Amino acid sequence: MHLELLNNLKRQSEVLESMIQAFKGLERAVVAKDTQLVSKYGANIEELSFEISRLEDEKEVILKKLGFDTVKDYIEHSDKPLTYEVALKLAEIVEKINELSIVMQSIRNMFEFQMQYVNLLNTLLKGIESPTYAPPVKNSNNRYYIPSERTLYDRNF
Repeated sequence: MHLELLNNLKRQSEVLESMIQAFKGLERAVVAKDTQLVSKYGANIEELSFEISRLEDEKEVILKKLGFDTVKDYIEHSDKPLTYEVALKLAEIVEKINELSIVMQSIRNMFEFQMQYVNLLNTLLKGIESPTYAPPVKNSNNRYYIPSERTLYDRNF
Protein backbone atom coordinates (compact mmCIF):
# COMPACT_ATOMS: atom_id res chain seq x y z
CA MET A 1 0.00 0.00 0.00
CA HIS A 2 2.87 2.39 0.82
CA LEU A 3 4.47 1.60 -2.52
CA GLU A 4 1.13 2.29 -4.24
CA LEU A 5 1.11 5.77 -2.71
CA LEU A 6 4.64 6.45 -3.93
CA ASN A 7 3.77 5.17 -7.43
CA ASN A 8 0.65 7.34 -7.48
CA LEU A 9 2.70 10.42 -6.61
CA LYS A 10 5.28 9.54 -9.27
CA ARG A 11 2.50 9.24 -11.85
CA GLN A 12 1.04 12.60 -10.74
CA SER A 13 4.45 14.19 -11.18
CA GLU A 14 4.74 12.76 -14.69
CA VAL A 15 1.25 13.94 -15.65
CA LEU A 16 1.96 17.43 -14.29
CA GLU A 17 5.16 17.58 -16.35
CA SER A 18 3.16 16.58 -19.43
CA MET A 19 0.62 19.27 -18.59
CA ILE A 20 3.37 21.91 -18.28
CA GLN A 21 4.69 20.92 -21.71
CA ALA A 22 1.15 21.00 -23.16
CA PHE A 23 0.55 24.51 -21.80
CA LYS A 24 3.89 25.68 -23.19
CA GLY A 25 2.87 24.19 -26.55
CA LEU A 26 -0.47 25.98 -26.27
CA GLU A 27 1.37 29.23 -25.63
CA ARG A 28 3.50 28.74 -28.76
CA ALA A 29 0.41 27.83 -30.81
CA VAL A 30 -1.41 30.97 -29.66
CA VAL A 31 1.57 33.15 -30.56
CA ALA A 32 1.78 31.45 -33.97
CA LYS A 33 -2.03 31.81 -34.37
CA ASP A 34 -2.27 28.11 -35.29
CA THR A 35 -5.85 27.20 -34.42
CA GLN A 36 -5.38 23.50 -35.15
CA LEU A 37 -2.51 23.28 -32.68
CA VAL A 38 -4.48 25.31 -30.14
CA SER A 39 -7.30 22.77 -30.40
CA LYS A 40 -4.87 19.86 -30.17
CA TYR A 41 -3.15 21.22 -27.06
CA GLY A 42 -6.50 22.16 -25.53
CA ALA A 43 -7.78 18.59 -25.93
CA ASN A 44 -4.51 17.22 -24.54
CA ILE A 45 -4.74 19.51 -21.50
CA GLU A 46 -8.32 18.38 -20.90
CA GLU A 47 -7.28 14.71 -20.98
CA LEU A 48 -4.40 15.39 -18.61
CA SER A 49 -6.74 17.24 -16.25
CA PHE A 50 -9.02 14.20 -16.11
CA GLU A 51 -5.99 12.00 -15.44
CA ILE A 52 -4.85 14.25 -12.56
CA SER A 53 -8.36 14.15 -11.11
CA ARG A 54 -8.43 10.35 -11.34
CA LEU A 55 -5.01 10.08 -9.69
CA GLU A 56 -6.09 12.42 -6.88
CA ASP A 57 -9.15 10.25 -6.22
CA GLU A 58 -6.96 7.15 -6.24
CA LYS A 59 -4.51 8.80 -3.82
CA GLU A 60 -7.33 9.61 -1.39
CA VAL A 61 -8.46 5.96 -1.41
CA ILE A 62 -4.89 4.76 -0.76
CA LEU A 63 -4.47 7.24 2.10
CA LYS A 64 -7.77 6.18 3.68
CA LYS A 65 -6.67 2.53 3.54
CA LEU A 66 -3.43 3.54 5.26
CA GLY A 67 -5.39 5.47 7.91
CA PHE A 68 -4.38 9.00 6.90
CA ASP A 69 -6.32 11.98 5.57
CA THR A 70 -3.53 13.74 3.69
CA VAL A 71 -0.05 13.06 2.40
CA LYS A 72 1.20 15.57 4.98
CA ASP A 73 -0.30 13.42 7.76
CA TYR A 74 1.33 10.37 6.21
CA ILE A 75 4.75 12.05 6.13
CA GLU A 76 4.44 13.34 9.70
CA HIS A 77 3.14 10.13 11.31
CA SER A 78 4.38 7.21 9.23
CA ASP A 79 7.53 5.37 10.21
CA LYS A 80 7.89 3.40 6.97
CA PRO A 81 11.15 3.56 4.97
CA LEU A 82 9.32 5.04 1.95
CA THR A 83 8.23 8.12 3.89
CA TYR A 84 11.31 10.11 2.86
CA GLU A 85 10.76 9.25 -0.82
CA VAL A 86 7.09 10.23 -0.52
CA ALA A 87 8.13 13.58 0.98
CA LEU A 88 10.58 14.21 -1.88
CA LYS A 89 7.97 13.29 -4.48
CA LEU A 90 5.43 15.59 -2.82
CA ALA A 91 7.96 18.46 -2.91
CA GLU A 92 8.52 17.74 -6.61
CA ILE A 93 4.77 17.86 -7.23
CA VAL A 94 4.48 21.21 -5.44
CA GLU A 95 7.33 22.55 -7.57
CA LYS A 96 5.61 21.39 -10.76
CA ILE A 97 2.30 22.92 -9.68
CA ASN A 98 4.07 26.25 -9.12
CA GLU A 99 5.67 26.05 -12.56
CA LEU A 100 2.31 25.17 -14.08
CA SER A 101 0.66 28.18 -12.46
CA ILE A 102 3.39 30.46 -13.85
CA VAL A 103 2.88 29.12 -17.38
CA MET A 104 -0.90 29.43 -17.05
CA GLN A 105 -0.59 33.03 -15.81
CA SER A 106 1.62 33.83 -18.80
CA ILE A 107 -1.04 32.52 -21.18
CA ARG A 108 -3.77 34.41 -19.29
CA ASN A 109 -1.75 37.64 -19.57
CA MET A 110 -1.26 37.04 -23.29
CA PHE A 111 -5.02 36.62 -23.85
CA GLU A 112 -5.82 39.71 -21.76
CA PHE A 113 -3.32 41.76 -23.77
CA GLN A 114 -4.81 40.53 -27.04
CA MET A 115 -8.34 41.40 -25.86
CA GLN A 116 -7.23 44.90 -24.86
CA TYR A 117 -5.48 45.31 -28.20
CA VAL A 118 -8.61 44.26 -30.11
CA ASN A 119 -10.74 46.64 -28.04
CA LEU A 120 -8.30 49.47 -28.74
CA LEU A 121 -8.42 48.78 -32.47
CA ASN A 122 -12.22 48.63 -32.36
CA THR A 123 -12.36 51.97 -30.59
CA LEU A 124 -9.95 53.54 -33.07
CA LEU A 125 -11.88 52.22 -36.06
CA LYS A 126 -15.39 52.95 -34.81
CA GLY A 127 -14.65 56.02 -32.76
CA ILE A 128 -16.24 56.74 -29.43
CA GLU A 129 -20.00 56.67 -29.65
CA SER A 130 -21.86 58.91 -27.26
CA PRO A 131 -25.64 58.82 -27.00
CA THR A 132 -27.54 61.64 -28.65
CA TYR A 133 -29.91 61.96 -25.72
CA ALA A 134 -29.50 61.14 -22.07
CA PRO A 135 -32.04 58.66 -20.66
CA PRO A 136 -35.19 60.22 -19.18
CA VAL A 137 -35.19 60.81 -15.42
CA LYS A 138 -38.12 61.39 -13.06
CA ASN A 139 -38.09 64.75 -11.33
CA SER A 140 -39.82 65.62 -8.07
CA ASN A 141 -43.12 66.25 -9.92
CA ASN A 142 -43.08 62.66 -11.26
CA ARG A 143 -42.56 63.99 -14.76
CA TYR A 144 -39.91 62.76 -17.10
CA TYR A 145 -37.35 65.17 -18.45
CA ILE A 146 -34.03 64.90 -20.23
CA PRO A 147 -31.19 66.29 -18.14
CA SER A 148 -28.59 68.09 -20.16
CA GLU A 149 -25.07 67.08 -19.28
CA ARG A 150 -23.66 70.35 -20.54
CA THR A 151 -25.16 73.41 -22.11
CA LEU A 152 -24.86 73.71 -25.84
CA TYR A 153 -24.58 77.48 -25.67
CA ASP A 154 -23.80 80.12 -23.11
CA ARG A 155 -27.07 81.36 -21.59
CA ASN A 156 -25.45 84.56 -20.32
CA PHE A 157 -25.87 86.32 -23.65
